[in-house]
Amino acid sequence: MQNFKLSNSGSIPCIGLGTYKMTDENELYRALNTAFEHGYTMIDTAYFYKNEGTIGKIIKTKKRSDIVLATKVWPSDFGYDNTMYSIERSLQSLQTDYIDIMYIHWPGDDMEQSWKAFEKMYDEKVIKNLAVANFLPNHYEKLTISANIKPVINQIELHPYNQSTELTDYFKSKDIQIISWSPLAKATDKLLNEPILREIAKKYDKSISQIVLRWHIQQGFAVIPKTKTPHRVKENIDIFDFELDDNDMKNIKSLDEKKTISHSSNEEDWLKQLRYGN
Repeated sequence: MQNFKLSNSGSIPCIGLGTYKMTDENELYRALNTAFEHGYTMIDTAYFYKNEGTIGKIIKTKKRSDIVLATKVWPSDFGYDNTMYSIERSLQSLQTDYIDIMYIHWPGDDMEQSWKAFEKMYDEKVIKNLAVANFLPNHYEKLTISANIKPVINQIELHPYNQSTELTDYFKSKDIQIISWSPLAKATDKLLNEPILREIAKKYDKSISQIVLRWHIQQGFAVIPKTKTPHRVKENIDIFDFELDDNDMKNIKSLDEKKTISHSSNEEDWLKQLRYGN
């Protein structure tokens, strides 16, 4: 398993398992146990996902130091005291005494006070890596005016149809690791039947999903594809026995439509939706 080094000298796996909307206990048990069997160590959750408790039960049966556990604080829990409570609640739900990656889930008002709570828990070694999600440059710059410790990760929506090159270049310049959420664009029929991707997949005898995940990792982006299907969990991590060439990377780059999959709007409208207070 390839790791990406973080600016605080830590590191994270280049691929993990996303768990958004995975609330059925049996499905979670099946997906996570399959993931662990096939070499996954990073599990991404959030209090908002309503599955921390089940994940806590599962990882309690594993060696904790072998797992990179990530969770998030939702904007409704912003503010110093609320964030401290949210962190403690996640610790209890996940049945652990530390979190490997803790995110501010979305930018918003009063996030600076939440960051102070993050920093305190980092100093106490309750949180190993401080992170943000869905941040644009202006959010990062606003946060870091008062921050003593900068984020080491930004988790954003990235996939072939929404490549956000200027955004990723900015955070690379700040030495912040990008993690792509929805890296397969929700595995839509459009993506899974994309002629360019079908040709590349045929060339390497791989699935389209494997091609796209490999494309992310070769750019230096970690990925957290979500699936509850065991054979897809296994397939998604089987991407380390080939490498895309420059022409493949160029062809996939040509697919960029600057459109997100999480909003039925173009990138400009999405950026407007991410302004403070929304």
